[in-house]
Amino acid sequence: MKTTYRFQDSSLPAEERARDIVSHLTLEEKIGMVTSNLDAVPRLGISKVHFGVEIARGLVQRNGKRETTILPQPWGMAAMFDDVLMEKLGDMAGDEVRISSQMEEQPSSLVLFGPTVDMERDPRWGRNEEAYGEDPCLTGRMSAAYTRGLAGKDPKYLKSAPLLKHFYANNYEDERQTTNANVTPRLKHEYYLKAFEPAIREGGAVGLMTAYNLINGVEGVNNPEVTELCKKQWGMVFAVSDGGDFGQNVAAHRTFEDHAKSIGDILGKGADMMLDSRDM
Repeated sequence: MKTTYRFQDSSLPAEERARDIVSHLTLEEKIGMVTSNLDAVPRLGISKVHFGVEIARGLVQRNGKRETTILPQPWGMAAMFDDVLMEKLGDMAGDEVRISSQMEEQPSSLVLFGPTVDMERDPRWGRNEEAYGEDPCLTGRMSAAYTRGLAGKDPKYLKSAPLLKHFYANNYEDERQTTNANVTPRLKHEYYLKAFEPAIREGGAVGLMTAYNLINGVEGVNNPEVTELCKKQWGMVFAVSDGGDFGQNVAAHRTFEDHAKSIGDILGKGADMMLDSRDM
């Protein structure tokens, strides 16, 4: 006889269904879902799934077999100074993500890496084309509009789930996995956080990607502001690490002696999901 679970009842609230499905997972199964490549759980009807696809210029597909609309570089879109058009572009990109997710061959993830809201403080950074400029007000307005389009207007379902990159003070490309960003309180609140806040409070961003760097001596991946500020005050849902960053507290920052203690400190405080291999 086939077992019926409460989480399979689509009439129940999403939070209730989520709590129910987690209650049926074993510890080993839960561990297998900490990575961005979630293991399948056949007994519960859960398929293997990959989280994350780049969205800064529209949907980016890496297999070269799918045509999608490629938008201008983000700093070019920011030069429009038109948040109404920006939301329309996000709406279009979100439609393409949703369509691509239904394709049989390499379906797109509905969880999106972007937009990038890093502040472009130095022309030598090397990745300035990924973001919207050096002004936090403009960046906040444009990223809020773009994410509103990506998330859609359905009161119950997200069209897609955009995650902002990279929280925060991630403006130094060389050795960014070991560097420490010394940020004064005024610079933090009036500059860096002002760029991130609108897309979470007013836009459609449900989460963010943490930065590789340390911030005032604290690793971005387990920065307590992710929980205390972004989740509890701004209403964010979840955070992911940057690629391979769950291992960097030991390998790069050397602030922990072993990975078990490092990951234990991250979960519940900073990133909720690791963009690492299953082996990690």
